[in-house]
Amino acid sequence: MTGLPSAHSRPARTTRPRRRRGAAAVVLAAVLALAPALGVVAVPGPDNHALAATAVRAAAHDGYGRIVFDWDQPVRYDVETAAGSLIVSFDRPLDADANRVPAALGDYVSGVRVSPDGRTVTMPLKGSFTPRSFTIGTSVVVDLMGGPARAEEPPATQQAAADPAPPPPRLPVRTGEHPGFFRVVFDWTRPVDYKVMSNGENAVVSFDDEARIDLNAFRAAMPEQLREVGVERQDGRTRVTVPLPDDGRVRHFTSGTKVVLDLLPPAGEQPPRRTPEEREAAPDDAVAAAPPPPKPEEEGAAAAADADAATGEGVDDAPAQVQPPRALAQAEQAGEETDPGAEATPATALARALREARGEEASAEERRRQMEQAAAEIEAAENAREADAGAEGVAAEEQPTPEGRARVASLSFSWNEPTAAAVFRRGGYLWVVFDRYQEVDTNLLRRLGTGVVRSVEQIPSRASTIVRMVTEPGYNPSVRREGLLWIVDLMRQPMKAATPIEVEPQPQSPIGPRLYLPVEEGGRTITVQDPEVGDQFIVVPVIPLGHGIWPARQYPDLTMPATAQGIVAIPNTDKVSATSTRNGVDITALGGGLRLSQDTARLEAMANVGSAAAMTQVYDIDGWMRGPVEDFTQNRQDLQLAVANANGERRDRARLELARFYFAHGYGAEALGVLRTLADEAPRMVNSAPFRALRGGANFLMGRYDEAVEDLSHPSLAGVDEADFWRAAAQAALGDPALQARTLRETGRVIGSYPQRVKVPLALQAAEAAVDAADDLAAVNFLEAARNDSNTPGEIAAITYLEGRLDEATGAYQSAVEKWEEVESSTSRPYRAKAGRDRLELLYKMERLERPELIEGLENLRFAWRGGPFEFTLLMRLGELYAEEERWADALRTYKIAASYFPELEGSDQAAQAMRDIFDRLYLEGEADEMSPITAIALFDDFRELTPTGAKGDEMIRRLADRLVSMDLLDQAAMLLERQAKFRLEGVERARIGGRLALVHLLNHQPEEAVKALLTTRAPDMPQRLDRQRNQLMARALAEVDRPGEAIELLQGDDSDTAKLLRAEIHWGEQDWEAAAQALAELVPQPSRTLDLSTAQARRVLDLATALTLANNERAVSTLRSRYLGAMQQTSYRDAFDLITTSPADGVIDYRTVADRIKQAENFQSFLSAYRDRLDQGALSAIN
Repeated sequence: MTGLPSAHSRPARTTRPRRRRGAAAVVLAAVLALAPALGVVAVPGPDNHALAATAVRAAAHDGYGRIVFDWDQPVRYDVETAAGSLIVSFDRPLDADANRVPAALGDYVSGVRVSPDGRTVTMPLKGSFTPRSFTIGTSVVVDLMGGPARAEEPPATQQAAADPAPPPPRLPVRTGEHPGFFRVVFDWTRPVDYKVMSNGENAVVSFDDEARIDLNAFRAAMPEQLREVGVERQDGRTRVTVPLPDDGRVRHFTSGTKVVLDLLPPAGEQPPRRTPEEREAAPDDAVAAAPPPPKPEEEGAAAAADADAATGEGVDDAPAQVQPPRALAQAEQAGEETDPGAEATPATALARALREARGEEASAEERRRQMEQAAAEIEAAENAREADAGAEGVAAEEQPTPEGRARVASLSFSWNEPTAAAVFRRGGYLWVVFDRYQEVDTNLLRRLGTGVVRSVEQIPSRASTIVRMVTEPGYNPSVRREGLLWIVDLMRQPMKAATPIEVEPQPQSPIGPRLYLPVEEGGRTITVQDPEVGDQFIVVPVIPLGHGIWPARQYPDLTMPATAQGIVAIPNTDKVSATSTRNGVDITALGGGLRLSQDTARLEAMANVGSAAAMTQVYDIDGWMRGPVEDFTQNRQDLQLAVANANGERRDRARLELARFYFAHGYGAEALGVLRTLADEAPRMVNSAPFRALRGGANFLMGRYDEAVEDLSHPSLAGVDEADFWRAAAQAALGDPALQARTLRETGRVIGSYPQRVKVPLALQAAEAAVDAADDLAAVNFLEAARNDSNTPGEIAAITYLEGRLDEATGAYQSAVEKWEEVESSTSRPYRAKAGRDRLELLYKMERLERPELIEGLENLRFAWRGGPFEFTLLMRLGELYAEEERWADALRTYKIAASYFPELEGSDQAAQAMRDIFDRLYLEGEADEMSPITAIALFDDFRELTPTGAKGDEMIRRLADRLVSMDLLDQAAMLLERQAKFRLEGVERARIGGRLALVHLLNHQPEEAVKALLTTRAPDMPQRLDRQRNQLMARALAEVDRPGEAIELLQGDDSDTAKLLRAEIHWGEQDWEAAAQALAELVPQPSRTLDLSTAQARRVLDLATALTLANNERAVSTLRSRYLGAMQQTSYRDAFDLITTSPADGVIDYRTVADRIKQAENFQSFLSAYRDRLDQGALSAIN
């Protein structure tokens, strides 16, 4: 390859001015030079190997410009455009001169910059070009498509004595997507008059002042369909043309000195949106203004730097390797940023360390410690100067970068769910930690931090995201958030949290001295292994934005450094632990709590006067124990002897002391026995505070919580904090412990000195109440108070179970599952059952179980622990799951068991209500229609007591009866209607249902039952239509029971077509053909030439002809034929009518053929057939 620099040549850095190194850096260089003498050996880093030889070539072609990066081996690369620049990144440093690119492609790029690590090449573009990249062998080729940007030839200028006019100021432009519109903001720094005009396609804003706008960057920040932006300056004005969405409009206003344009789509449509690629090309929704041209003095400095490079003099600006940011990196920062007059202290410290390290008597470890201490002093001095600068109000924008303008690097971390973050510095690194895991694109972070971030790495972690990076000196983080996106902004600013988290030392708590940080939505506690320092420290990310530690704190057991976000604790002992809950963060130490300094304890005690010290107590458990447990037998015998030897009031006091002794050692039953005797012999003592408190506590130990609450609520104990705690614990055990959580938390300190047999059940009850109340911190404290080396298996199971509930509440699902599995293998039956239930529910919540599997698992727990709230809640949950699976019978039966077996428990009424709700869904809302009719009526009959009274229940029965009749289940429908008529209704409504019941019996060929139904449901003052319908049904029933005369008599006065048809049917059944013909004659229409018979009318004409034929009325048959033959020929009954009415050849009817003729006709359409037709088209309830 050609064009490679020699081994001793250095590429000229014309774009970077010379930089004066600070005294600390010079001293540190001396240390490095003496490193062999100090026992320090320089180990080649990963980039110290021989780099692959490279070259950069460029040339303009027809319609595009080409840049070629020649490598002698394959290399990974990335090409993108952002903010009007071409950015090419490699995974290895570039060891070639890239300055030849602008010379060869002057129409495409205006310059070139190579990042300090040599891995990123940035070239500002002169136009809107599209990059295309590919490889040829080991060479990377980048083409800029779109043709060169031809600038207009400048007019010949004349010599002028005056200086040229200064260029117009830069005008930054920002863009942003918002719900319902797309926003463009012109960031004027002073008020400027403007006008906005719109022609429907474009919005034109005209400013009364000139300004320079980076058009390429402006276009890149706009959505694809709005990119045809135009900018022109003329006559002291700046005119900007912005496309509008189709049929859109523009809204404009000012905010301070800023001018804002909102581009709005038509009503009901969404505004144009940028693609993710477009957003990445325009980070932070901002368009940077074009950089100003270098001032004359800057150009001179650049020329001087060129000369230095050419002659080999001046500062060596070859690409520097990034060193581990411990003492060396900190000293380098101090050298770059420190004023010469302020370097005495760090330089002196380092010099002193150097002198001491030279001593032969110092060990290698001591020399390493001295160097680290010196570097730490340098870092402290540097931090102090940065803090002073921040206190003096030096804005980040006012601090120049090497390129002559402020730089802000924004690093973004995207998440798809809420995630807690911590951002801080340690060991020369900037750390960013999240409490969820994802693989971070470190190359992207490096590109986003170009010029500020030197290196980025992700520390391996299974459940957390831990990123650390080396930044340019003086750059510190601040954080912001857009939705679920965390953004870390690096700029020259002091290291300080926007909202400092309060740190509360609490010398007295149920678990001993601790630090409490009241921050909501704290993330999971993370223990981080520092690969450089080699120790472990604790990080607690938090969700509230800008909440961190300020100022730093130091305690005997730990240090809390300042953070921009989150909490960091650096332990001085391996006993320090931190617990993060939804209410706050608790930092303590195993074995008695943290060691807090005397001043801290004294100030905290003064702040908490009236809390622990002033807490009123009624139990002196330590005194009542009368020494260690080992002396229990001897002390008991002494107290029993004292009772036996005492008389009168002395015996009463002796008995009280014996009861207290039993109580203090956890023997509730024995204590109650003594107190019962005392109450019988000294009733005056029953209403005293000591007696009530002691009996209430003993009842609690025995699980008699109702009696405990009654005793501890006695007026004599009003205002006693210790009695309040015990009473709250007893009330919590009775149900709804969350209501007692506050009282338990506020008075919980009283149990700190209790013996284990008394303290553990109280602490567990309080912990459960705290868990139910989502008071995670209190729960942790009470669980810690319950834990000891002598816990019974049942207590261990209870503690582990509650820890699992805490894990679930804070999102540590897998840990919760593992804890509950551990409890399920214990010997504690109640907690085995609880843990099994909660584990199944959590696995279902995690979508690792299907609903049928959850049901099966809960069914297996049905008899794991009988009685009480556990079985009741299990039944309620099973009923809910059965309903979700539409296992209605199982749901109803399960809820019925819950309501029947546990009527005394709060919530039992909910079981009954759930049953009623399911019954409504089935028989009122139509869910039962999905069942088979047999199942539907059987389930209804099993739970008919759930049928509501009034119209709602009647509607259920109506719907069910309609369905049963439609499915020809007449027996079941009759039973349902009979029960409704007998037990639910009266008056007219009962008569109405009786009519329906009679019809069902008639359809079911049970006329006797129809007659009975009609007789038993008669009512006065029935509507005429209902009364007539019931009479017709009764007539039909009477006819079927061989009482035709009564039937015909009942129909007298009824001239309706239904009655006429019913008369004809009755006469037909009696073979009274003349009477049948007479009744049918009233149902056929009058003949005419234009008569058009309906199907029903044609049927009636055929029935009449049949009756006349059977009546041997030949003349009438002949007349009927002559009148209706033409009309009947147009119906489907023409053949039957012709057969019935045709006379024989000899003029005499052959009666032997009549039966054959009748068989060829359809059967007579009876009264009930008409009802059947109506039921086929509608419901039973529609008949009346």
